[in-house]
Amino acid sequence: MPGTCEIFLQQHIVQPLGLREDQLISFRSEEINETECERVTNLIARKGGLDLCVLGLGKNGHLGLNEPGESLQPACHISQLDARTQQHEMLKTAGRPVTRGITLGLKDILNAREVLLLVTGGRKAGCDRSFSHG
Repeated sequence: MPGTCEIFLQQHIVQPLGLREDQLISFRSEEINETECERVTNLIARKGGLDLCVLGLGKNGHLGLNEPGESLQPACHISQLDARTQQHEMLKTAGRPVTRGITLGLKDILNAREVLLLVTGGRKAGCDRSFSHG
């Protein structure tokens, strides 16, 4: 589906690097439901964890789509998006309001062997500083 983080990662990382499907665990972004969460959780377990987790830091400080103030979830889950996240330029191309998303939980992220946190845009400078310096 257009307007998803998954599409962004495919276009800007997966395709340019020539990564194969068997090297990835990615979301089926058109399927935001508990079955998709279970599929991703099972894939992570079957592969023995994540070697690399690539995710973004949002303008409001969300990590992946783990929104600030939300109760922290350990595993893949469906997140209700903050009003500010819903206004993100990427989501405007979806052709409909996007109010929730699927994301890894913090345990999934922190258990990855390596984490690549993408922070782009000048308006995220404060979030970046707060995140990296407490």
